[in-house]
Amino acid sequence: MKSIFFYLAILLTLCFPLPAKSLTYVSEGDSLSECLTGPTTPAKCWVQLLAGYLGATLNNQAHGGQQAAETAVVADGMSFAGVDIVTLMIGINDSLPYTTAAQQEFYRGFLLETAIRSTYPSRIYPAAMTKTGTWGNRFPDSRIPWSQGVYSNTAGSTITATVSGSTVYVGSDYQTGVTGSAQVSIDGTVVGTFTDDGTGMTTHNGLTYAPYALRYNGLSAGSHTVQITLLSGFIYLEHITGSNQPQGPTLYLMTPTRNFPISPASNIALIAIVNDTKAKLAADGRNVVLVDSASQIVASDTIDGLHLNDAANARLAIYVRDIILGTPPPPTYNPSVIEMDAAGNFFGRLSTDSGGSTRKQLN
Repeated sequence: MKSIFFYLAILLTLCFPLPAKSLTYVSEGDSLSECLTGPTTPAKCWVQLLAGYLGATLNNQAHGGQQAAETAVVADGMSFAGVDIVTLMIGINDSLPYTTAAQQEFYRGFLLETAIRSTYPSRIYPAAMTKTGTWGNRFPDSRIPWSQGVYSNTAGSTITATVSGSTVYVGSDYQTGVTGSAQVSIDGTVVGTFTDDGTGMTTHNGLTYAPYALRYNGLSAGSHTVQITLLSGFIYLEHITGSNQPQGPTLYLMTPTRNFPISPASNIALIAIVNDTKAKLAADGRNVVLVDSASQIVASDTIDGLHLNDAANARLAIYVRDIILGTPPPPTYNPSVIEMDAAGNFFGRLSTDSGGSTRKQLN
């Protein structure tokens, strides 16, 4: 026979149910998410509004002036334990300096590193790997105090880890002036080489180094032995990560809005990289959702060609909220389809729209 305390506990639970857990929300990005410029008050920033709509506790890690390199540095120093959702919108500051294919590949590596740090709970660090040859500790380094990485400049040195999953990520650091190459082998088969040469990656803030990631997919399920061999010069290694892991936060990966004073060509290239990164992470089993924020913003939504006014912040917050809550967002146009008239005005339209009914001016 149950005691009176048992029934009392049930009665109290029915009358005074436990409050629902508040969502924890991390925002990653640049000034468009930090919002010290643009909205008339920080409370009108789209991330603040979004947190309010969701009843979420906001940890805003966006910082004005950041490029993808700086965002990767910030993400690598964070813990995402207990985080429910992450928004990542970065690229408006990359679109001006990163105009070559090589520079846009830097962006790809920085974006991927930030995304896997945000969504994968764990990784294998060099301290737990098997080493041959000569390896030195990257830490302590005042520039990147979070680093648990190592480096080698002795050709033939190897470092090996065993991870699980059909995709493997190798984390390293680009740095200006570093030359050398390393070979990646998985289960004894060479799958690629890489270099940490970051020549051309220097951000407008003067950052000359940053963590990035490479992806090797198409593996069988289960455990795999990953070995990095230094072929020549100098390399870093930060981590090796397997895709067979519990889910971390849901990442809402947002296309970068345009830097309207400049040509859209670079922005278009970065949008394509964001789309590709989302597709690959989703294929690897991560909870990643694409948010086509670029299609929501035109030049008249900004105060200076970059920063969003109050109305645009409010609209973007509602747009992202509806995606998170599962409400179908309004139709969008594809800014990768760009046309220019004789006066030099840029227009975007849906790729399926040959008649121009969805045409929208971008500048």
